[in-house]
Amino acid sequence: LRRAALERFRLEEQHRREQERRIELERERLEEERRRREEEESRAAARNRERQARMARIQALVGRFEETLKRMDREISDSFTILDEASGRLARAGERAADEIAERRRSVATALDDSMTLTGELGELAKGLSRLAADHNRSDEAVQEALEQVDQAVEAVRRFVEVAAEIDAMTGLINEIAERTNLLALNATIEAARAGEAGRGFAVVAGEVKSLAAQTARATAEIEQRVAALRASSGAAETAVQKVGSAIDEMGALFQRTLEDLSNRGRMSTEAAARLERLVERMRESLTLVEQLAEVVDGMQASGDEIVAAIRKVGREHGRLKEEVAELLADAEAIA
Repeated sequence: LRRAALERFRLEEQHRREQERRIELERERLEEERRRREEEESRAAARNRERQARMARIQALVGRFEETLKRMDREISDSFTILDEASGRLARAGERAADEIAERRRSVATALDDSMTLTGELGELAKGLSRLAADHNRSDEAVQEALEQVDQAVEAVRRFVEVAAEIDAMTGLINEIAERTNLLALNATIEAARAGEAGRGFAVVAGEVKSLAAQTARATAEIEQRVAALRASSGAAETAVQKVGSAIDEMGALFQRTLEDLSNRGRMSTEAAARLERLVERMRESLTLVEQLAEVVDGMQASGDEIVAAIRKVGREHGRLKEEVAELLADAEAIA
């Protein structure tokens, strides 16, 4: 009985301890569930706070992004306006530049034609001056030859004057001889008259001699007159020839100066033609440069048109991007 009571007591005690143990386990389970529930609620609250903070940051970021996009949109719109105006000015400037270059090209072409014509005229003028200088040179040679002939004529006149002087001296001697002969004939006539009949023949001879002396004297006088007239004419001729020589000398000097002037003018015309030819070459180069510049301006106009088209395309793309960003912001606000 005692053992049964002890066994019952042991069993009851064991049952009690098992009950307590089950109660303790249940209490621990409930405590663990409570702790897990509190931790879950704490984590959920933390997640909620984190989500709310994240949404607040997203909303703030979306707001800043929206403001930034609005500011960028205004700046881009202003930039597009400025670019559009600039492209318009560029197009107008290109058109004006093209018109001015075309005008310059026409002006340069006209000036080139005029310069080429003037070059030809200067070349012809230089050739004409060269021919005139050559003719003038031949005229100068003719003048020099005339001067030589005049000098020869002056020398001949001088020799003639000298010969006339010699003739004058000889006529003087002949006249003196005639006078002496006449005197001798007179003496012979006187002596023949004294001789009478015997000197009659001698008287006839003396008369003939006297007559011959008289004729010689008259001829000598006439020769002297003619020689005097010839000497006067020779002096006048010498003076005239000397004047002609002086005039020809002056003419030769004038021809020489004219020849030098023509040579200088011909050289100047040749040099001017050469300079004008170089100028024509430079004008050709300038015309080539103007044409190249016109091609560059045409390329600039084409590039300007491409830039304008690209700007307008970017403007359209910006409009579509603006719409997509607006939709994105709306979706972000809806998600927030």
